[in-house]
Amino acid sequence: MIPGETSHRPEYRFADKGWSRVAMAATLVLLTACGDSSGDGEDNSPNGEPGVSGAAQKGPFHMGGDAVATKLTAQGDLSEDSVQGEITENGGYNLPLSSIDWSGPTLLVLSGTYFDETTANFSSDSRALHAAIDVGNSVINANVNLYTHFKAARARILLSDGDSFADAMDQAQTELEALTGIENEPGELNLLSAGTDIQADSANLLLFSAASLAAGLDQQALDAIADDFADDGLVNGSGEAAFVDVQEAAEKDPDLLGDARLALQNQYSTEPPPGGTGGMAWMLDACAAAALTEPRVMCEGLDFYGSSFDDSEAFVTFIPAVSGHYAIELFGDPGADDDNAGRCSWTVYREADTSAADSGDSGSTDGWCGVEDVTSSRLRGEREYFVRPMVSKDDNDGPIAQFKLSVNRVSDGRESAAGAVDIPVGRAFEAVVGTLINTSDESFYRFDIPAGAQGSYTIMAGGYPCGNGELELTLYEEAFSSEVDSVREADACSQSMTVSLQSGTYFLAVQNWLGGWNRETFRPAPAGIEFDLRVMPDP
Repeated sequence: MIPGETSHRPEYRFADKGWSRVAMAATLVLLTACGDSSGDGEDNSPNGEPGVSGAAQKGPFHMGGDAVATKLTAQGDLSEDSVQGEITENGGYNLPLSSIDWSGPTLLVLSGTYFDETTANFSSDSRALHAAIDVGNSVINANVNLYTHFKAARARILLSDGDSFADAMDQAQTELEALTGIENEPGELNLLSAGTDIQADSANLLLFSAASLAAGLDQQALDAIADDFADDGLVNGSGEAAFVDVQEAAEKDPDLLGDARLALQNQYSTEPPPGGTGGMAWMLDACAAAALTEPRVMCEGLDFYGSSFDDSEAFVTFIPAVSGHYAIELFGDPGADDDNAGRCSWTVYREADTSAADSGDSGSTDGWCGVEDVTSSRLRGEREYFVRPMVSKDDNDGPIAQFKLSVNRVSDGRESAAGAVDIPVGRAFEAVVGTLINTSDESFYRFDIPAGAQGSYTIMAGGYPCGNGELELTLYEEAFSSEVDSVREADACSQSMTVSLQSGTYFLAVQNWLGGWNRETFRPAPAGIEFDLRVMPDP
């Protein structure tokens, strides 16, 4: 066993000295790799012998590093069965199957120094990156990179929780796609030469790789992201700070991807994947990017604090991530210990000009500072809007009136594979969709039908106020394209469809066509309509 491993919940931090111990283990078979390796993920096995081969890319690992394959137990732990080879040119490695006397789940660990695409030099420190694969009796092409490192960590935790290897890898892939925005297996991606079908995802990986270097992430920080992702398929805990550092590094340097491509091109005489296409879910959205350099920016889910003296009639910029109606709240700041903020209101403009067209306002309150309302117009995603908070005091006593401003979209999810909200299969989910006037608002979901669970399913939305309008359900096979079925029964208290589904990921849009649930001011209500959403297998 490698130091740091536990018997049931795998630990993913590996010190270099740990691998020197592995190399000396009695069960280790030392393989001296031979033949040229292009590092392009093609079969690099000597003499065409079936084997496990590919490229180790942080940037590309330097010749002479270690390539280790270790059999995994059904619980995701490392067994005593292990073989080792050597990293060759351009980060290539090969492990002939004649040296691997097992089949099934296997952990690859590629370690050594690497080409730093931000400095165009080889690193002085080493990295160890992982990939989880299923070894059989044929050629396996498996590149190893930062994204395989995250996926392997998640898959091993799922194995320790009792999932099969196939199910664990499928779930880890789905969650990795949501986290990063890639659509292909991470082991297929290549930083040096990527075919058309994987260019966008390979560019995604290259930018993340370069940004991790620009942010100064070391092995411990990368493993913190992997451990965090392993826990629940999200980066929302111990690795979040490091992940945000990567996001900020990418946003601060718009030339980062181009410079990384040029460094690789000059070093390896290849054509690295171009940027500019495909989604990068891990990137900060436009609002978060603006907030890095501009002090007067509020973003969805984050509070903005100001004072009546300095800020009450100044604009605060808001950039919605996606189109829709947004609930804007303005309250006195309870942390300022001031009871004199007696009236407040807001107006959102399309330009930083009070004579410009507005997209909604809150009216005002007397006696206390607390308003919540929804924009009367639908805000367009990625466009700047200018919110003007107005706060007054009942008298001039006490400190300056402090306020808190926040904004949130009034529906679930976004219209993309990464932005859709995951819902469970087989039990109810508490959902919400916004309320509009003379149009619809949408919420976006996705769910997985696991292997072996294909069959007839009923998808149903109910439990919402009914009798005047209805909800509409639309099911898709791909990310809100390739429609499978749709249902919209007029004035019904529930909507349902029964469909035959194969294993895979499906996407569901819920549109709100309910009428009569609006204020006398003809604005939408501050919150959305709550409903129960179910995807249930038929008996």
